[in-house]
Amino acid sequence: MRLFLSYRRVDTAGRAGRLFDGLTQRLGSGSVFQDVASVSPGVDFEQALITSLAATDASIVVIGSEWASLEAPDGVRRLDRADDYVRQEVVAALASGRPVVPVLVGEAPMPEPDDVPAELRPLLKRQAFTLRDDAWNDDVDDLVRRLRSEVAPRRRRPRLAVLVAAGIAVVLVAGLAIALWPRDEDSGEDASTPPCDVIDDSAWSAIGLTAAPVGTYDLSDGSNRHVGYTVTALRAGQRQSSWRTLVDVDVSNQTTPVEATSDDDWYIDPGDFQHIVVDGVASGDPSCFSVLAGARSLPPGQKAMIRVGFDGPTDPRRSDLVLETGGTPIPLAAGRT
Repeated sequence: MRLFLSYRRVDTAGRAGRLFDGLTQRLGSGSVFQDVASVSPGVDFEQALITSLAATDASIVVIGSEWASLEAPDGVRRLDRADDYVRQEVVAALASGRPVVPVLVGEAPMPEPDDVPAELRPLLKRQAFTLRDDAWNDDVDDLVRRLRSEVAPRRRRPRLAVLVAAGIAVVLVAGLAIALWPRDEDSGEDASTPPCDVIDDSAWSAIGLTAAPVGTYDLSDGSNRHVGYTVTALRAGQRQSSWRTLVDVDVSNQTTPVEATSDDDWYIDPGDFQHIVVDGVASGDPSCFSVLAGARSLPPGQKAMIRVGFDGPTDPRRSDLVLETGGTPIPLAAGRT
């Protein structure tokens, strides 16, 4: 996982440096881009920003008490200047479509919408994370866990670094041209899927499982990543003119890496569960997806429980059911009532 670290030096240089060190210690050398530490002498600063943002998985915006209010020597607030590097970094990070996490330090509050230019207001809609001076290491650990749960590994999403870099360059040159870019769109494979219903036993019928409803998935890119699926519960409920089948699955990252790196994490995606086959007829893509326990990003040896749902016209309670995944198909039920 690679991160871009944006901060205002006068406001948070000390804490940003401490965060840089903490993240690098946890994620490895070269995993965090920080302007002063990462740009070599003589390298074009703006080009370095473009290249780094295009190559990172997520951005962290460090916000202190003066992040929004600091003024330039001419008396103009820095954040109101189109050439302010912090403004440019945040605008480009939002345009990249990758996760952007505001990190509050020094007991700073989240800025109000009226405190920032309009093009930066999408940042205020992102869930902020607070780093406490007296619990710094624990908070950095929590921050890394959160980032890993939000960032899809490279197997899930092509970087398209050339296109991303070109888009960021347009944003940096044009300043206000950020409005031309969609902020929350995805490549499609990781598109947002609604959460699944909360189970109410009066509205759902349990379906008995076949013996050993398990499956596996090995990545076919030459790596040693291996994941296991174990189905633990199966339910069906009628939704107007269709039926929804809910499948609860324990997912375990069974990878035994030669060297433990973040690239061995497994990111659970709705697309891992392609469809459910009812009496030989496949449903469409998952209609809902929820994480019931654990996190979507699983380091080797870790587990999580998810719920995935499929809609279809047929009552699945009296049908042969098979869950098709990216790996082996998982027989779920055989003509059960």
